[in-house]
Amino acid sequence: MNTNIFDRLILTEENYEDMDWYESTVHAMAFFPDSYELAIDIDFIFEWFDPGPGEKLFKMKIAPCTMVFENVNELLIDLDVFDEIRIEQLSRDSPRVPSNAAYISKQTEWNWILDSTVGRITLYSVGYNQYVRHAPIITENRVFTLSERGGISFIRGVTDQNGVPHITAWLTHSHQILKAFRLTFHNKADIFHLFPQHKQGILGDFSL
Repeated sequence: MNTNIFDRLILTEENYEDMDWYESTVHAMAFFPDSYELAIDIDFIFEWFDPGPGEKLFKMKIAPCTMVFENVNELLIDLDVFDEIRIEQLSRDSPRVPSNAAYISKQTEWNWILDSTVGRITLYSVGYNQYVRHAPIITENRVFTLSERGGISFIRGVTDQNGVPHITAWLTHSHQILKAFRLTFHNKADIFHLFPQHKQGILGDFSL
């Protein structure tokens, strides 16, 4: 995997060739029919490290992420959900023009195939945004506990250890995040509306 992606908060289908989902754990999925989106809450493994001298276990660089497939159609799910879902591979084939190409910006969709230890998910989609919610850490565990990852979440951005959107990190990386969300903040009141629990922090961290 290309290590240059480690400092990115949002990964997309443009990074697909540099990404590998092997052994990443799926915690939950959510469907957004109004926007034709499928969101997957995963612990994504960025990199594997061989055991060091005197060590027996591999280590991994891992972070909780929200992966959102866009313009989803022909979704098929065949999973045994009574066991842990670990991704074996995510592949794509059969590119084609979307049926609604006249109304969206992306003009190619693929057949995406997510193979896991408990079954398969297939769908057609123009691509994905994968939002890195925490900074990756190096650990011997390939999956976080719910308390470590801030519970189940489909938040599309950086969060604190409790899974709450982290306003300081959002503002630090605002150009990339706001571009992805297609949001524009016109004044502080706009941010207060989205993040009322961080109003005091905004006063110190943000100025127009």
